[in-house]
Amino acid sequence: MWKSATDLLNSASDSVGEAVKDAKEKYEASMLKSKLDQAAEHTQKALDKTGVPELLGHVSQAAGEQLDAISGAKILALVEERLQLQDRYNDILAAKLQEALDRIDQLEKQLAKKDVK
Repeated sequence: MWKSATDLLNSASDSVGEAVKDAKEKYEASMLKSKLDQAAEHTQKALDKTGVPELLGHVSQAAGEQLDAISGAKILALVEERLQLQDRYNDILAAKLQEALDRIDQLEKQLAKKDVK
């Protein structure tokens, strides 16, 4: 039974493939394709004259910025920037702390020498 079902599906697939190929060839050879291409070209030119595509580009950009803000992309970038700043601050603080500890160590050594005398 499975073999006949598989054969049936393969046959149906081949038939559909041939039908699509035939339809594509007839469409490309027909006047309909050229008329649709001309209509699409005319529509694109008319839209270009009105400036609609440019305005849609601006709208799309603004919508993208809003989506970025909503999605938290800007907030994430700010958090990452703050973390880098915090890392720099921590490095400076650690260096200053080490300098202070070194000075304290030197002072303690000097005091120990004075106490011995």
